[in-house]
Amino acid sequence: MQVLSMYILILLPFCVLQFVQAHADFAEDSLKIHNEYRAKHGCPALQLDHELTTGCEDYAKILAARGTLEHSKQKGFGENLCYTGDEATSCVKMWYDEISQYDFNMPGFSLETGHFTALVWKASTKMGIGKETKSGVNYVVARYQPSPNMLGEFEKNVPRPNNCVFHSVSFGFVVVAAVWHLIELIA
Repeated sequence: MQVLSMYILILLPFCVLQFVQAHADFAEDSLKIHNEYRAKHGCPALQLDHELTTGCEDYAKILAARGTLEHSKQKGFGENLCYTGDEATSCVKMWYDEISQYDFNMPGFSLETGHFTALVWKASTKMGIGKETKSGVNYVVARYQPSPNMLGEFEKNVPRPNNCVFHSVSFGFVVVAAVWHLIELIA
């Protein structure tokens, strides 16, 4: 019995550390995915906020206990919710995939694209994220500050993806450089 107690005392801190590390990895991985998507739109990287993350983790536990998704009644941040049987970070991709329904020619809020616009909202600078798993289902809560999805602010805060701009600029630079080189050869 003494040997078993000794093993428990030795192994318990490692188990707690693994649990804490798994939560930290989820938050960091989710932040990284958020920032990769935001970079596609020329939006600055978000910073992970401890207070927002703690609130997200607490609320994810409430949602898992209820077995449903319902936005919190708190103010001062934007909130994305998701539940999935897949990896919890897959929620970030699901939110971003709403881009396929967003009309950049008529920027504004819609229920079909609100998760996407919150995720890339240019003016937001920090986020928190938390998850709780119950019966194989991950309940995920993400919060953003300053609050996204503000009416009248969509055009300047939800920019088009810029991945084709880089190709055009690069191609344009190559053409200008080639023309310049030809001019130097002729002269």
